[in-house]
Amino acid sequence: MRNSSNKNADPPRWLRLVGGSVLAGFILGLISLMAVTLGLLARTEGTGATSDLRADGASLWWCGEEIQVGRRWAGLAAYGRPLMQVPPPEGPSLLGPPRWLPWPVDSSQIRRIAGFEVGWPEPWIGMTWQRAAGGSGWPPFPYDDENGAQIESASDRLLRLDPEGDWFVDGEALLVNLVFWTIGWAFGLLVVKRWFGTPRTITPAGTLQR
Repeated sequence: MRNSSNKNADPPRWLRLVGGSVLAGFILGLISLMAVTLGLLARTEGTGATSDLRADGASLWWCGEEIQVGRRWAGLAAYGRPLMQVPPPEGPSLLGPPRWLPWPVDSSQIRRIAGFEVGWPEPWIGMTWQRAAGGSGWPPFPYDDENGAQIESASDRLLRLDPEGDWFVDGEALLVNLVFWTIGWAFGLLVVKRWFGTPRTITPAGTLQR
């Protein structure tokens, strides 16, 4: 009598195929995410930041921001004069600091703040810089960036892990990127396996197998 317990315990062929494709897709997706991120860092070319006035509570900040595909940069400098009255939540008000930029809990003693983030399809890793004193130095003034030099310098600093900066990871964006790359690679592997896999053969029992 044939013992079929081991055969029945094996997962279906389609499940093994999908599981293997997803695992391989995750590994390839992780490699792709890192390669694309490094490529974006190495090829950053700025076009110039747009400047406007932002508010954090009663504090005013000049903000220079440049958004590109897979990259974003923002530099903020304390305006020097607070708002006379904090605008009510239901009324019109100035925009706040960029939401993607990790903002310090207490910014009262900081003169300039800057941040850069990179990744595709969503920026997911970046670095921030703070400056408590005035004068020249990094991070630069946000309203002095007509040729895009600031985002290029920030990209270079992140690439060489600038010790003066604090790097951060956006967990939600990282998850979105990994899902995107994993699905893309897994689907591609399934298509390749379907069309270029082992040809079907006919067993003595008359059933088709690969």
